[in-house]
Amino acid sequence: MSKNAQAESHTSPHPITMPGAFVELDIEHELSALQQTDAWQQTGISRKSLARYPDFRISLIALKKERRIEEHHNPGRVSVQPVVGRIRMQAAGKLFDLPAGKVLVLDRAVTHDVEAIGEDSAFLLTVALPESVASL
Repeated sequence: MSKNAQAESHTSPHPITMPGAFVELDIEHELSALQQTDAWQQTGISRKSLARYPDFRISLIALKKERRIEEHHNPGRVSVQPVVGRIRMQAAGKLFDLPAGKVLVLDRAVTHDVEAIGEDSAFLLTVALPESVASL
């Protein structure tokens, strides 16, 4: 598969809606597990849904160095927070350089792409879905 493989072909199954009042996550453990998957080994793109509610989702996405997720958009507002490495995103006609510790928030339906720059990288993707989409 090419270096610019689509992320959708490397997604893990989504868990059902999380029960209870809270979800506690160990990002280092989750990232380590992602880097052991067949998708990571074969394509360099791996993804895991960490929390999933009808109107709110958090995923961890790992990209090997120079791997790219092609241009796409999301119906909800998104927050992208690198936790390891550095990613570059092109969105709304602008280029964003995001090392670990930075956060980028995009409004609904903003077309964007994501690329790991210079090293293996991982980021948290948080999606807040509009009520009209969340109820589907």
